[in-house]
Amino acid sequence: MTEGRRLVASSTARRKGWGKRLPTALVALGSVAAVGAALTAAVNPVPGLDFLPSGHWVFNAVTEFAVHIDGGSAAVDASVGLQGASADSQVVEGPDTGYVISDDQITVFGKSKLQVEDQIAPPSSEKPVAIEAMGGPYAFYQGTGKIVRLGDHVASIKTNGAFTDQVITADGTVWLHRADGNLCSLAKDAASLSSCPVTLEHGHDGALTAVGDQAEFLDTTSDVLYPVSDQGRGDGQGLGFAVSDHARVASSDVDGRVAILDPDTHQMHLVDAGDPSHDPVTVPLRAEGQYSTPASTGSVVALVDKRGGTIQTWDSRGEPHGTGPVPKGDGADPKVRKGEDNRIYVENGKGTEVVVVGQDGELSDPVAVDERAAPNSQKPNPNGNPLPGGTGSQKPPERDERAVPPPANKPDSTVEPQETTVDSTPTTSGTPEKPEPPVVPPSPPGAPARVDASAGNASATVTWSAAASNRAAITSYQVTWAGGAKTVSGFATSTKITGLTNGTRYTFSVSAVNAAGRGPATSSNAVTPVAAAAAPTGLALQRDQGTGEFRLTWNQPNLAGGTLVNYQVTATGLPSQSPKTTSAPFPGVVPGQSYTFTVRAMTRTPGGQTLTGAAAAKTITVPGPTLTVTRGVEDCPDYQDEPDCAQMHVQLAGFDPNAKYNIYPHSDDPGYSNPGSGQTTDETGAVSFDAFQYFGTGHLVWVTVQTSSGTITSPKIRWE
Repeated sequence: MTEGRRLVASSTARRKGWGKRLPTALVALGSVAAVGAALTAAVNPVPGLDFLPSGHWVFNAVTEFAVHIDGGSAAVDASVGLQGASADSQVVEGPDTGYVISDDQITVFGKSKLQVEDQIAPPSSEKPVAIEAMGGPYAFYQGTGKIVRLGDHVASIKTNGAFTDQVITADGTVWLHRADGNLCSLAKDAASLSSCPVTLEHGHDGALTAVGDQAEFLDTTSDVLYPVSDQGRGDGQGLGFAVSDHARVASSDVDGRVAILDPDTHQMHLVDAGDPSHDPVTVPLRAEGQYSTPASTGSVVALVDKRGGTIQTWDSRGEPHGTGPVPKGDGADPKVRKGEDNRIYVENGKGTEVVVVGQDGELSDPVAVDERAAPNSQKPNPNGNPLPGGTGSQKPPERDERAVPPPANKPDSTVEPQETTVDSTPTTSGTPEKPEPPVVPPSPPGAPARVDASAGNASATVTWSAAASNRAAITSYQVTWAGGAKTVSGFATSTKITGLTNGTRYTFSVSAVNAAGRGPATSSNAVTPVAAAAAPTGLALQRDQGTGEFRLTWNQPNLAGGTLVNYQVTATGLPSQSPKTTSAPFPGVVPGQSYTFTVRAMTRTPGGQTLTGAAAAKTITVPGPTLTVTRGVEDCPDYQDEPDCAQMHVQLAGFDPNAKYNIYPHSDDPGYSNPGSGQTTDETGAVSFDAFQYFGTGHLVWVTVQTSSGTITSPKIRWE
């Protein structure tokens, strides 16, 4: 194939835009006649909103049919026959188009009329990871380093390197874990990578997941889960347990929790990504089991034990919901896929049988993936051409007695491919076909079920189960609350609401929207966003002027919506305190020593949970007593004849308040003596006075005070 060739339409009715030149990685395969597509549909489909019920397409490698399973009824309701598709083909769908992804081609068919429309050449023969999501569907070619976005804006996007992991958030943003250690994003409808804002530390590894519209990365080297955005890596939370390098993570959350399978420890952990104060839930698994990567419906998580041959589901609390056998095997491992309806479909290796896992975790009985169960099924033309309006000649269908028998005339093999239709003329002479029941027009979606809200720091995480689509694909969900609203994709089952006010009570309503309108809303439980208190400010150590007792004081912090329980106050070497006011006594403080004080607020949430606030710490050196002596007033009534005589001026500070002390003068003159003076400090522990007449010029003098802790000596001065 040569890059840049135009696509060739499969019928006279071409989809708008398909005749334009596509990106160079998407090349033409020639006429759709090479595939030989036969289609199954109700007669005379209603244009516009005539979509199939929500569900999932499965490729049956034995019959070479893509078969649609109605997720609600677990029944076959449509099929598309494809000759030439590889045995491991995958089928994904957008709002109105399906795609059969094979090794060498991507076949496009319309879901409304069930007509093959085009073919696209993939950028590589590598088997991609196919995902249905907002902005897609997508085919991820990890080793080749390319993404094919299907849908209305088909594009082949280079990732500038191989990648090992990918997730898509509810707002349609793609996140990749590249092999070079970069985490890169691709915005919805963007033609190239938006940014690679996070680079993992050398030697670190892990996996991406999505919690609503927030991407998260589990670092299995450091056992930390942290959010990522185009602004970089956010604050991480420790898991509280060790995970092995072989741990695998569900691509989306379970009611706000991330499902982590650790095959080395035979456990599955459910970690609350929105509130690290919630303990993780651990589910023990069979030691002899061999488990698939967890898959989430948004409300439950499913694991397939390939060795034990069972499927089991749990909710976000770790409570089991359903268990049952895998589809009957054919020697290959079962395939676990998530449908556009947020149900999980477990197929056997060749796609001949499937089990549907509902959003409530209940399992359907195994469903035979048999195109004969679909109304008006037709086999592919063995000549490899689409059926030209039901008038061509082909072998009678071997397996479906309800198919329309062809006329005897064989059409010219050079006839251009035309729209495939179903002939409604009588199938047996004189015996008309049983008329098809009238097509029920679509209606607005039903109300979402199990709407639940959980509070965070100035935020809330809202989760719900998918609403009934009512015959038209859900395009979005609308979440409203007092003071705001948010619209998320029709694939989403959770979202995080930010910018809320801590301490304010909120209730959220969720409604679904499809092409027929907006359905009824379901309200959540009321929650009050709250966080741990901020750190107190203004730490200061004060001395009571009446008692002399030392007391630590501070300012009340922002309690972030919680109710104060008490404060936890500590000081090095002293007993801790738990006051309910903004001060705490510390009678054991010794002047002249240094202490580190730490204060934090303990608060209680509206739900009764106790939170430990941020700590404020301050090291304070407690002033010790000071004692000084200087030359004072020159008034010596007892030594009027001595011209150098003056009294000593003595100052005390930092002593116990309102306490009496004896102060004694000293000199290096061996003949000097004085009985001292008794003084009483004021309420601040200070006193100053003039006493002790002295005239010994050239001598050293000083004073002392006797306290309960020992003798305090002033600095010595030379008497001048």
